[in-house]
Amino acid sequence: MKILGRYIARYWYFALGSLVFMGTEVAVNLAQPALMGRVVDEGIIPGDMGAIVRLGLILLGIVLIGVAGGIGCTITASAAATRTARDLRNLLYRKVLRLSLKEEARFGAGTIITRLTGDIVQVQTIVHMLLRMMIRAPLLAIGGIAMSFVLSPRLTLIMLAALPLLSLILILLIRKGIPLFVEAQKETDRLNTVVRENLEGVRVVRAFVRADYEEARFGKVNDRLKEVMTRASRLMGLAFPLVFLIMNLSIVAVLWAGGLLVQQGDIQVGTIIALTNYLLQILFALMMIGFFFMGLSRAQASLLRIAELADAPEESLTLGGKDLQPLGRPASLVVEHLSVSYDGVPALSDLSFEAPPGTRIGVIGPTGSGKTTLVMTLLRMVEPAEGRVLLDGTDIRDLSLEELRARIAVVFQKPVLFRGTVAENLRWGFPDATEDQMIEALTRAQAWEFVSRLPGVLEARIEQGGTNLSGGQRQRLAIARTLIRPAGLLILDDATSALDAATESRLLASLRTLPITTLLISQRMSAITTCDLILVLDDGRLAGAGPHHLLLQQCPLYRELYETQIEGALHA
Repeated sequence: MKILGRYIARYWYFALGSLVFMGTEVAVNLAQPALMGRVVDEGIIPGDMGAIVRLGLILLGIVLIGVAGGIGCTITASAAATRTARDLRNLLYRKVLRLSLKEEARFGAGTIITRLTGDIVQVQTIVHMLLRMMIRAPLLAIGGIAMSFVLSPRLTLIMLAALPLLSLILILLIRKGIPLFVEAQKETDRLNTVVRENLEGVRVVRAFVRADYEEARFGKVNDRLKEVMTRASRLMGLAFPLVFLIMNLSIVAVLWAGGLLVQQGDIQVGTIIALTNYLLQILFALMMIGFFFMGLSRAQASLLRIAELADAPEESLTLGGKDLQPLGRPASLVVEHLSVSYDGVPALSDLSFEAPPGTRIGVIGPTGSGKTTLVMTLLRMVEPAEGRVLLDGTDIRDLSLEELRARIAVVFQKPVLFRGTVAENLRWGFPDATEDQMIEALTRAQAWEFVSRLPGVLEARIEQGGTNLSGGQRQRLAIARTLIRPAGLLILDDATSALDAATESRLLASLRTLPITTLLISQRMSAITTCDLILVLDDGRLAGAGPHHLLLQQCPLYRELYETQIEGALHA
């Protein structure tokens, strides 16, 4: 709840305004029953039309004041609630963008989306209820009891006899409800995860004709959510009829006792009507408190999940002792005895190599040999267990992440494009890129050929994920976006896998003229044979290093990979 209080406090003026309007509304609500009783006793029973008109106009006036107070309270409470929700969404989204890979994997995309959407909505609702109902309800209940005592202490005691039983029901409702709603949130996360996996892998599902299996998997998760929500509905369905029963029995008891007092001349009919209305107000206030705590049980689960994400460790973009500016020139790269593990399982072991500025480094090896782990380590998305990496003679751990990643341009195997125009996607690499710079980058990436034919050219629309482009077009556009970046080290992590041999050859030839150090990871021999230095990785270890002709002579694994691909090409 601390995180919620901190953000509500930002909008104290809306909260204060809500309290002022609410106080006006409550005061009017408490005055209405007594005034209605006077209308009956002073106007209707004696038949005094003047009193009826006079008191009726007063009643109408205070009702209008109450309506104005209610509207003002709703507006200010909504303003505080929506702004608090907006700030929490911004907080979580900022956190998501800075989560470490380990934390991102721990949470999972499904639960992150739920926390940013459904959980925030729950919190917004409870903030509105807090300002609109939770303060109003106690004031209404206490004020109603006080006014009832003024009118008739004996009948008020009859009314209060029902309160302990109602309170017990509400306490049981809250204690049983909170665990159910926590469980419901977890099942909702699982449901979102299944839906997201199916949407991302819909082509695979259809290709393998696994729609029935996935439908059954979704059905199981959906059924578990249904069971939890059914138990919660049963709890609500049992509790609230009991509350209404107790309310109605209380009204009957007041009317019966009040009727006896009227016959004895100890009380007037208008007083009975006023007391009945106060009883309804008190019981309605208790119902509001119950609804609030039921909502609070949901919101509490949501707040715990929001706080868990908000407090998760994040990458510090500014952490580092040195702060070097990107020089826009080729960087030197030195890796010394680098070892990386995932949960104790080695991914890289004692890797060392050195590349002067402008070197073209090729990396090849079987699947799982540690190629992508090397990239993640250079970007400090994973931290090494041993060894170090020097960029331009500086240990990358002494650079801030912001500075380090500003000096490295990287293209991953799976290109990520964003909804928008071609130009907007290219400017992700360099926000101040000119049209000429974008065209030059597209030309080098062999992408200008198809971009120039798109309607609008640089202003052509790109759908989410680049779904309106082919795989090769997406890769070339991602490479162009990276080439705009004024970095010293270019990393291509199997970034040409969707290109045909001719296009790949032209692209790599254009990259050779760039004044930049290049790290080229590929499964294709044709992509790396011209590199100055080729690293051969096998099970996380360096099996060989050197130019192509030396590796053919000295590295059996490299020779095997080369011969396999050459033979495959000859027989294709």
